[in-house]
Amino acid sequence: MYFKSKLLAKYEIVIASKRDEYSDDALNRFYTKNHINQEAMHYLGSGSFGEAYDVGNGKVLKKTTSRSEYKLAQEIQKEKPPAFAAVFDTAKIGSDLYILVEKLNIDSDIEDLFVRVTSMLETQELPIPYLGHFDEDEYIASCGDEVADGKITQDVIDFMNELENIVRGYRSLGIEAADIRSDNLGRDHTGKLKAFDIDDKDPRSHWK
Repeated sequence: MYFKSKLLAKYEIVIASKRDEYSDDALNRFYTKNHINQEAMHYLGSGSFGEAYDVGNGKVLKKTTSRSEYKLAQEIQKEKPPAFAAVFDTAKIGSDLYILVEKLNIDSDIEDLFVRVTSMLETQELPIPYLGHFDEDEYIASCGDEVADGKITQDVIDFMNELENIVRGYRSLGIEAADIRSDNLGRDHTGKLKAFDIDDKDPRSHWK
């Protein structure tokens, strides 16, 4: 019995080693395919389900354990909806999920405008997903002292339109835009506002 246990333990070690070797090879192929220089990767930070690296050439590599985020990334890669950061490639390697996405510029004006818009929506008890129901005339009538020259400024109107496009993008994927925050919005190289870190937040979709 003792001999069998030692033999089984040795077999499991060999299997684990082969699995690690296979994963390393697969990851190296993924790097080569996408022209990623591993030594030039720059760590950006981590979240609840993974971490992100700047890999240059306007791209970010995300390593995640969220299956829902991974599935949505695959859909974005296939459908290419303009409201989201472009997804260039995805891969499942071992138990890890990799997503190569477009790097967006994080503009401080985004947070300022987001706060202004959400404050305006709160006066009508509207969450971001119902932005399209905002009544501009009602807001001006009830909050006239906060509106310059009796109208909402053009930068706020433009930002609301951009947010509405992103809300429609979420719905095109079949999910509500409940997780839109200023810190998951950015602008691409043309200045277009896009969302990133998309996840439907379904706890059943994450690894246990």
